[in-house]
Amino acid sequence: MMMQSWVVRGASRFSLPKAQPGNLHLEGRMLHDRALKAWLDNFLDIVFDDAG
Repeated sequence: MMMQSWVVRGASRFSLPKAQPGNLHLEGRMLHDRALKAWLDNFLDIVFDDAG
């Protein structure tokens, strides 16, 4: 939800030099979300297991 909101509110920035179009931001999210979530879950397990 946040990505879609950012893409809509930030649409004017997509015409700046070297900016990606909004659809590529959303496609990238779909490509990388699962791996990022797995990494974050593992990282948080390590951090909180060491803290306890």
